[in-house]
Amino acid sequence: MRERYPQEGLIEIEDELWFDPHSSGLKNLPLEQALANRAIIDSAMQLVREADIVVMTLGQTEGWLDSQTGIAMNTQPGPAAVRRFKDRFVFIDHSYRETVEQVDRTIKLIRQECNPRMRFIVTVSPVPFNSTFRAQDVVVAHQATKSMLRAVAEELFRSYEFVDYFPSYEMVINTGRNLAWLDDQLHVDGEMVRHIMGTFYQQYYPEAEAVSVAPAA
Repeated sequence: MRERYPQEGLIEIEDELWFDPHSSGLKNLPLEQALANRAIIDSAMQLVREADIVVMTLGQTEGWLDSQTGIAMNTQPGPAAVRRFKDRFVFIDHSYRETVEQVDRTIKLIRQECNPRMRFIVTVSPVPFNSTFRAQDVVVAHQATKSMLRAVAEELFRSYEFVDYFPSYEMVINTGRNLAWLDDQLHVDGEMVRHIMGTFYQQYYPEAEAVSVAPAA
């Protein structure tokens, strides 16, 4: 069952330029083009109904809420939007209990609406923060969030026989920085990505042929 919102939840950030709070990295666009992009994303998301396995990567506890629509946003609205709309956008930093409940609810919803036998592979993103909306140092915020998400993944893995944990996070953070990271120390090195994906295929698809994995952009 798909939720519906006026204008698909898009927000007119500037005159005739619309912001999609459910996407990340897209420019503000004229309404027709923004709706077309939203339809493509929605169509891709519907493919989960054909899947047997869902891979869930936990990356953040910080987020933003559109208080007018109730939509949890996939990206921060930007300073111009916050100034223009004042109290419409609300920063949220979810607790451990809230995060467990939300991921647990998502898993149950997918099994209910898509496939009652769906299995899940949970991972934690090793990519560090380069900024935070908390009133603390970004390094502290990063460590607190990643520790919490790793504990959430462990909780789900221990709770359900149909949830597995794949340790891509540990593979990166326990590898020397010169091997694991690009020079910016924010992006995982392409060779490391290939090693992780090779390990993934060996663990879950040992009968498959070798797969060529492109490095992350």
